[in-house]
Amino acid sequence: MTPIEPVYIKLDRRRAIVLDMEALARAERELNKQRRDDGLFNISIFKVINDQVSGMSEMNIDVQVILILLWAGLLREDPALRLDAVGAMVRSPYRATGAVLKAIENYFRRETADDDDDSEEGDGDKLPLAPSTGSP
Repeated sequence: MTPIEPVYIKLDRRRAIVLDMEALARAERELNKQRRDDGLFNISIFKVINDQVSGMSEMNIDVQVILILLWAGLLREDPALRLDAVGAMVRSPYRATGAVLKAIENYFRRETADDDDDSEEGDGDKLPLAPSTGSP
């Protein structure tokens, strides 16, 4: 398995952001906790990420989502870090957004590299639930 390359950001000190599956799950739990508090339904973190990346061209990015992803990505290095503390550390929302997007890119790049490794073994290109050719 290819390790995920950390993204470094200067906050209160130099910190490493790693968005792996555990961090994404933690971000999804926190986001959905906040959504439930607002009377909204749960949402997949992958849908949220897709919406955030799609909204970049119009600068339609949800700051709270970026903050939650940043917090979740920092927890590997500092498990006691609180979400509100991360918000207080951010001096540049643009730099924080860029770092989070780079961390997301690193996660997906690693996933793609792992998929390439699987396909070398011969069966990684087959989806387990994909219909076979000729089926409805």
